[in-house]
Amino acid sequence: ATIQSLSSDAFAGRAPASAGEDRTIGYIASQFRRYGLPPANHGSFLQDVPMVQIAANPDTTLQFSGGERSLQLKIDDLRLGKYLLPEDVTLLQRNIAKASPADCARSTRATAELAGRGVPILAGTDQPNPGTAPGASIHGELALLVEAGLTPVQALRAATSATARAFRLADRGRIAPGMRADLVLVDGDPTVDIRATRNIVSVWKAGVQFDRDAWRERMRAEVR
Repeated sequence: ATIQSLSSDAFAGRAPASAGEDRTIGYIASQFRRYGLPPANHGSFLQDVPMVQIAANPDTTLQFSGGERSLQLKIDDLRLGKYLLPEDVTLLQRNIAKASPADCARSTRATAELAGRGVPILAGTDQPNPGTAPGASIHGELALLVEAGLTPVQALRAATSATARAFRLADRGRIAPGMRADLVLVDGDPTVDIRATRNIVSVWKAGVQFDRDAWRERMRAEVR
C-alpha cells in the first residue's frame, strides 16, 4: 500500500524542491510513526547530508561506459533535448562518481547472467542524482540493458510490466482493458530498435494526453 500511495499522482512525481517532495517526506515520516519507529536524529526523521563534490561538465553529451562499449545520450539531440528544462540539462552535466571500466563491465555481465537465469530486471536511473534527469535518462538505461544482452522487448518490460509487478502496482504496466492508461506513442518499432523510444509522438498520463507543445513553450519562456 505504501508503494501504491507514493506512486500515485497525489505526490506529483516526488520531484526535488517541490510540493510533491514535501508531501512525500511527510507521508514517509507518518508511516514511521504509525509503526512505532522512533526518530533517531534528535527527534527528527531527517538528516542533512552535505554534498561532498559536484563536478560540472560543459559537454552536452551524457556518456554511458561499460566494458569495451559506450553509449551517448546527446542533450542537443532534438528528439529529447528540445523538451529538457534548463535544470534538467544542468543535472545531466553533473556527476558525483565515476566507476572504472572494470566495474561497469562486471555490472554488464551480471545483468546478462541474472536475466539469463530468469531474475527480473528492472529499469531505473536513480533520478534526481547528478548525472540524471527525469524522462531523458531512462532512454540511456534501456539502451544499456540491450547492450548487456537483453532483447529490446525484455528492456521494455523492465521499464513497464516487470516494474509494476515487482512493486505490486496491479493497475499499470500493461496495455489492457481496465488498466491505467499511461502510454507513450513513438515513431518506429522499439521492439526491434530500442532507440526508437526517443522518437516520441505523444504521451498520455492516466488517460489524459499531455500537451507537449505547451511544455515546449514553458521551456522557451524559462530560457529567455
